[in-house]
Amino acid sequence: MLDCFCTTPEGLEPLVRDEVQAAAGDAFGGFLDTGLSGVVRFALRAPGGAPSALLPPLLAVEGLRSVEHLCATLFETADGYPLADKAELPLLQERMDSPTNAEPWEAALRAWCLRRGIPAPPAPREDPISNPTADPYAAAQAVASAASPHVLFRCTCKRSGKGKRTAKPAYKSPDVERIVGEVMGERFSCFKVNMIVYTMEVLVCLSSDRVAVGLVLQRSNPVRFPQDFQTKGRSERGASTRIGLAEWKRGAFRKNAELKAAAQKFRAGLLTGGATLQELAAGVEGKKLYNELRPCGSRHDLRVMMSENSMMIPIAHALVSLSDIVSGDVVCDPMAGSGTTLLEAALQRGAIPSFIIGGDASAGECTTAALNADSFVEVQRHLELPPPAADARTADDGCKKRRVDPARGAAPAVAVCQWDATRLPLRSSSVDVVLSDLPFGNRCSFKAKLFPLLLCEFARVLRPGGRCTFLAVQGKTIDTLLKQPKMVAAFESRRLPFKVNMGEIYPTLYSLRRKPTGVEAPPSS
Repeated sequence: MLDCFCTTPEGLEPLVRDEVQAAAGDAFGGFLDTGLSGVVRFALRAPGGAPSALLPPLLAVEGLRSVEHLCATLFETADGYPLADKAELPLLQERMDSPTNAEPWEAALRAWCLRRGIPAPPAPREDPISNPTADPYAAAQAVASAASPHVLFRCTCKRSGKGKRTAKPAYKSPDVERIVGEVMGERFSCFKVNMIVYTMEVLVCLSSDRVAVGLVLQRSNPVRFPQDFQTKGRSERGASTRIGLAEWKRGAFRKNAELKAAAQKFRAGLLTGGATLQELAAGVEGKKLYNELRPCGSRHDLRVMMSENSMMIPIAHALVSLSDIVSGDVVCDPMAGSGTTLLEAALQRGAIPSFIIGGDASAGECTTAALNADSFVEVQRHLELPPPAADARTADDGCKKRRVDPARGAAPAVAVCQWDATRLPLRSSSVDVVLSDLPFGNRCSFKAKLFPLLLCEFARVLRPGGRCTFLAVQGKTIDTLLKQPKMVAAFESRRLPFKVNMGEIYPTLYSLRRKPTGVEAPPSS
């Protein structure tokens, strides 16, 4: 039995529980309590008793797009453990280094080796009764020695719950990371530390009274910049500089043909961890490439460009999943931004939309979304899937269409357009699913006028029975708006709204169904 936990944005735990149980299948051993928000703890058992039988359920859970990290549990304070003061951190170190944690360490290291195909020879165990002085960590250290040539480790701390939203504790995350790093350094001296390029990561999830420490099981392939992408210039500090996505976004080298060519190589390196797609596909089984694209929590990200407020992958997946897309649906994101929800809709398993369209008022965002769609096609092509169809462009509206094949049969068409979300160039009752992340903050100082127009337009383009799923930080404004007679006649709630954590912002997720009654189009200006 392997004790595991996975992390997800706070608020998505019910969705993750359902998906984990379905993905693990017969290997699922039940859920365990953590008391931490954003953490789902469960047990996996090896069918038939063979340790290698754990690999398929581990890969299945790891492939869930709602999961950020999948970890084997090393230490968990199920009985509560206050960490309100920095002076209490040595107590954490003492409990982590306890002999009772030797078996979890061994099980976690074996699972880590299993995930990477590293042979872990059975370590000789000494009977503690006949030899009371035997080191309880001997078995774990034997496995660590076998894995040590492949290990560069780092520790990461993630706060949640009370310790995150209320009064901050007197210690900082690096203090906790240092404690865990010292325990690993003392117990497994063969491991080397590297905070940037790492192959092993220890994740600490904590609140003010609970702690969970786990060994991340997902493959860590740090994104490396190709050497030929290094610029010839020098920064003010004298170190060589490398061009990244921010410079691409600002257009620093769009006029330079040589740098444009380097950017194309960078896109391929970003997706594959340093190698070109051709080189990687030649050495890796094609259909397994998908899980090797990114390190740890960002491995699901198929975007090569992101805007300033790009949506988190698990939240975009939740929007798509809760929309209950079925084969043949037409899916629309009126404010697609960098195109995250468009790619998520194209990646749905078992349900293939017939057409996916998204747009934005910003030309820059449309360019970003189109580039992400292009790169997504590249990835699909190198996954040994049928080639995508040829590009289709319309001269009048500049709409760029891409056909992608997410390995479920037919290929849904993906289109990106520049438009006004309150006046969509779509026929009435032509869309089955509307997905959206409504603007907020400084981008939405006119929300009192914008939101009624948006909801009226969503109702206009949706077919009767169509689904509308969206995020809104201004929950009270939306609640008031949905109580108006026009909105009551147009929409009904499919499930109760709930809040999710989107980087210290807690928007509300709404899921509505279109009623067969009509809604007038917003007046033209």
